[in-house]
Amino acid sequence: MFGIREGNKLLFAEEDKKVVLMNASTNALLKAQEAFEGAAEELGIKNEQDVVSLVKEICAERGEQYKCE
Repeated sequence: MFGIREGNKLLFAEEDKKVVLMNASTNALLKAQEAFEGAAEELGIKNEQDVVSLVKEICAERGEQYKCE
């Protein structure tokens, strides 16, 4: 009925004097999305290739500690 399955973690929150029941994982993802909003624009990332280039650049800076493929 509510899309709740066994093992889901639930979050009870108060909003405008109402108790709201939500999936805790979904809530965490929404907060992360809000926190990263605008980051791509600030870094000049416009497409997937820009992301790949950024990851390779970071891996190169860190040396052989991490392997990038």
